[in-house]
Amino acid sequence: MIGGNVLSNNLCILPWIHLHAFANGDVYPCCMADYNFKLGNSRNQTFTEIWNSQRMKELRVSMINDQQHSACDKCYNIENSGGTSMRQNMNTQFSHKFTNVDTTHPDGTVDKVDMTYMDIRFSNICNFKCRSCGPTFSSQWKDEWEQLYTGGTWPRVTRVKNTLAEVWEDIETWIDTVEQIYFAGGEPLIMDEHYKILEYLIANNKTDIGISYNTNMSTLVYKKHNVIDLWKHFKNIRIDASLDGYGKHAEYIRAGTDWNQVEKNIEYVRSNCVNITFSISCTVSVYNAFHITDFFKYCIDKKFVDYPDNITINIVQFPELLNTQVLPMHLKNQVIEKVNKYIHNDMPTYKSSVLKNNLDMYKNYLLERNINKFDEFIGWTAKLDGIRNENVDNILPEIKALTDDR
Repeated sequence: MIGGNVLSNNLCILPWIHLHAFANGDVYPCCMADYNFKLGNSRNQTFTEIWNSQRMKELRVSMINDQQHSACDKCYNIENSGGTSMRQNMNTQFSHKFTNVDTTHPDGTVDKVDMTYMDIRFSNICNFKCRSCGPTFSSQWKDEWEQLYTGGTWPRVTRVKNTLAEVWEDIETWIDTVEQIYFAGGEPLIMDEHYKILEYLIANNKTDIGISYNTNMSTLVYKKHNVIDLWKHFKNIRIDASLDGYGKHAEYIRAGTDWNQVEKNIEYVRSNCVNITFSISCTVSVYNAFHITDFFKYCIDKKFVDYPDNITINIVQFPELLNTQVLPMHLKNQVIEKVNKYIHNDMPTYKSSVLKNNLDMYKNYLLERNINKFDEFIGWTAKLDGIRNENVDNILPEIKALTDDR
């Protein structure tokens, strides 16, 4: 085993406790790994077979030799920029698992499949079609995507395995090693696999494991299941709600949203589930660049979160034309001015250092480079508005001001 501070060398615990699978079956060492470093595909391989795939063994050997592997560049780049990477977070959270490294054979093989951290995106089934998404992660996007990008077809539904029975046959061979599960999608609260796993854990008294979600909070009931009734069995649940605005902003950016229902669901969870930590994960794009601080203030005033630090920011990278760096410089400066005003005048000071740091990083990110795709953003938005019979000017009048102000 490598000694010393695991945060300062190049080893990551995840290749010894984790695999990440997308809904199309492609499997990677984790969700941050380079997409060119695919380990296999779960539709024609079991997770046990992929566990000791040639690339996975190569990655383990590289880390044991304290070498930086190119598959992990995203984490190393974050660390080099002064940030805290997923690698560092996982090494801290699962430090008790570093004894697994000692079991590695010289070629990188690890005999036991110890899936301590589980993150499998079972399908792309979703009830939303968010503007920053697409058919890979949402079954609702197929028809509109084919109208936006002519010349190709997409499957409406993609699954990590061909059937639920196949999924369970694979998972049940190692599910008893799991300590932490991350459910995402698609929308995990409308997936059969999610409920199958929760019911198994409850029936087998494994309710002390940690469960976390990325969910749109649109529904708490699916078929015969009320998820609240299941959640009450567990000791440690974290919800990262995917919310990018409130009211009409939310309903425009994340098509399918009924904001009144989302609010009711949040309030119900907050009032009835003391075992749940509720957080908000806000995806920032051109559509809400000017309004994220209004949204944060709204959520804090409504007591959706216990502390401001329970709000995180993710910046849209794809489609690139939605990235906030497409904004002209004088409009970026207006965004920065508004963020500064929020930090100095409106943001609570108690447990808000993480949110402040995220907002500071967001301001710096805006200024890092200019993406010359603002015209493309306007055209793409107009085309999607036409397909959806929506109008960005009615919902987000500041977007019209952007074009008028050029």
